[in-house]
Amino acid sequence: MLKKFLLLISLSLLLWSCASVKRAVVTMAPASAGEQVASGTNGLTAEEKKETVKVSARYVTFEELKKSGINGFNPYVSETKQFFSVFELTVENGGLEKINFDPNKCLLLDGTAEQHKAISEEGFKEIFKAMGPALPEKAGEPHPQVTKEERGQLAETNRAIAGLYGYQMYYPDDHFKKDVVAKTLFKAGSIASKETKRGWVAFEQARIEAPYVGLVVPEAGTQDYKFKFEQSVSIEETKTEGR
Repeated sequence: MLKKFLLLISLSLLLWSCASVKRAVVTMAPASAGEQVASGTNGLTAEEKKETVKVSARYVTFEELKKSGINGFNPYVSETKQFFSVFELTVENGGLEKINFDPNKCLLLDGTAEQHKAISEEGFKEIFKAMGPALPEKAGEPHPQVTKEERGQLAETNRAIAGLYGYQMYYPDDHFKKDVVAKTLFKAGSIASKETKRGWVAFEQARIEAPYVGLVVPEAGTQDYKFKFEQSVSIEETKTEGR
């Protein structure tokens, strides 16, 4: 009886350690359309130049998004799921005058009647509502404003950042996620003469059944830029590691 029990335990552990998860892997490559040309590594960047301003757009892959996380927290993806469609924009101002550019005006078209607007940094703050400002906590003494339930929502690792005078600052998930957004999103503002700026623009995830996705980059200088990407989706199965 004991041998059978141990065998069942062993089989259960083996199956658990070999468990796998499936996820949709999305790739987007520049389609042959308009004045855009393909460039960059493997031709995955679409670029277009009008007058003295060149704009380039590249789809950011799941693996790249995963690397953007801080302390294991990521606003764009989880271990198996991607929440947003993200593109890297590069704007080169080859003219003699500065230009203004607002990436929050960008639009994503995926064949639906609705145009998806770029999600601004403020928009992400609404999506990932923080529990509140970081609260000081005396070493070993719970802060009176932090309930047991709230503390249970704080991660056990990398949440405590050493402070001054024996205090530590504890941050909820949203603090780190917002930090990632602040560091990766393209910032609105002016682009000086001969200057190049780069950053990400994020949208509600495009429909995976859409064969083509359009990206509209308006008012980069005095012109609008329109890019077309061919979307392909495959299913990837990865094994999860037993603990």
